[in-house]
Amino acid sequence: MASTQSNMSGNIVLGAHSKITQFPHSAFLAIHIYTCGASILNQALLMTAAHCVYDNTDPKKYIAFVGHSIRQKGSQYAVLNLTVHENFHSEHIWNDIALLRLKKDLKFGRNVARVILLPDPPYDEKAFVAGWGVTEIDGFISDSLKHTSQKVYKPKACVLIGLKNVPRGTICGEHKDKKGHPEQGDSGSALVVRGYIQIGIVSYNRPDVSKTNVVYTDTGYFYEWIKENSRKLYCIKRTG
Repeated sequence: MASTQSNMSGNIVLGAHSKITQFPHSAFLAIHIYTCGASILNQALLMTAAHCVYDNTDPKKYIAFVGHSIRQKGSQYAVLNLTVHENFHSEHIWNDIALLRLKKDLKFGRNVARVILLPDPPYDEKAFVAGWGVTEIDGFISDSLKHTSQKVYKPKACVLIGLKNVPRGTICGEHKDKKGHPEQGDSGSALVVRGYIQIGIVSYNRPDVSKTNVVYTDTGYFYEWIKENSRKLYCIKRTG
């Protein structure tokens, strides 16, 4: 997880090992001295959590890996530019969303694919999150992609898993048996339904309430912001 004021404690603890073909939209971000996850929006753009990137805006500090379940065996891509939500608040973790423009286009195939975004996605379906973050077993960043399922709650229902006053533009999730959750290093990873529709971005959790509950940035809520800022980033000319 990035340096931030959040209580995110974002590898998937107690999750199952994943094949990259199950989550071909998953990208691993090496950011200077820490790591995060990201999702593939198209051949040129990735999406992640703002708290992963807001204090390291130099694109040269970023390397994205895609196309392999072993995090650094994937194809490497340098970052050309990035944008962080203009109203991101690092203390309260509001508007926790950011976009990255790659220097060269991704090559799509079975192991590399984009997510689908919708302004009103199906929140009431079984969701999954995958990442390379730390495990409670050894405390190290995982080499292998892991995943777990999540039951999703809209903001007013977040109190059912002990979360109150969650930021606007978020949803909450928890494994129904409390047996799997994102951890440090999973921040920015995609929460998806049907294997390809992204509904959330791993933002933070509240270990003082429960380690297994997670607050996700709601991608449906930010659909227009994603469209507008993707267009702006995509129009940046590449050189070299």
